[in-house]
Amino acid sequence: MYILGIPVTVTVDDYLPFWSNRETGLIYGYPSADKGLWMAILEKAAAKLFGNYEMLSSGMIGPAIQALTGAPFYETYHHELTVDQLWE
Repeated sequence: MYILGIPVTVTVDDYLPFWSNRETGLIYGYPSADKGLWMAILEKAAAKLFGNYEMLSSGMIGPAIQALTGAPFYETYHHELTVDQLWE
């Protein structure tokens, strides 16, 4: 993962938080269609990097991609731009 463009190694275990009153169901994240847990493990690494799960912004892909790749991101609201402005 990356913080301010600097690579950081984050080590996590394979214990994931599940609801105690349900038979199945991760508290954070979901298994992939093929039952893989890679997304839940990446989310756990991000939670460790930023302090805890509550520090993660739900549904915000930009900061997640930035933390994984180190690449900057910015948001563009298409409805505010013309086609020419968008291509610029």
